[in-house]
Amino acid sequence: MGDGELPQFALAQAISALKAGGLLAHSTSSLLGIGALPDHPQAPRRLDELKEREPGRGYVHVIGETKHAAAWVADLELAQSLWSGACGPLTLVLPATDAVPEHSRSDDATVAIRLDPHPVVQQLCDALNGPMISTSLNFAGEPPCLQLSHCDRRLFAHLAGSYVRPPMPMGGASTLVSLMPKRCSLVREGVVSRAEVAELLKANHVKLD
Repeated sequence: MGDGELPQFALAQAISALKAGGLLAHSTSSLLGIGALPDHPQAPRRLDELKEREPGRGYVHVIGETKHAAAWVADLELAQSLWSGACGPLTLVLPATDAVPEHSRSDDATVAIRLDPHPVVQQLCDALNGPMISTSLNFAGEPPCLQLSHCDRRLFAHLAGSYVRPPMPMGGASTLVSLMPKRCSLVREGVVSRAEVAELLKANHVKLD
């Protein structure tokens, strides 16, 4: 078992819970998250209720390696270049392929994906062989958590388990970039600055609006 990885018995429990439609507290490199299986018929609805979120808005999905998004993203080469070049968490909003489950798409037929280097994300996505829904570990209107001890304890009544390992999250929101075929725009500036996004896109012969 490598540093920051879940023991195999814990990983097996986590995957079993996800496949049963459960919601999990889990590590990411930026914030603690709530994970769910994208293609489970009830899991996204449970997450909508917990987060008081309107259906159709879609969720951010995490992957541990680019290959986890192979069926969901048409232009993996550009996405990989941006993820690997960014000095911080970068979420890309991309056109959704037909393989993306309905509840993972936004109303505009896009999907949001972030490559996350945390070992727990890599383990979970490897075991699922695909992306996992991941949203911040908090109730709507409350600040996101960096440590389990800082979370509202009522959250855990809605979760099937907690799978948190070091390194602890560094904090800070991910930068959100809309990467459409004819237009690239900055939706939200986070840890990765607008200037850095523009340089990454320029290196790939793409202009940021």
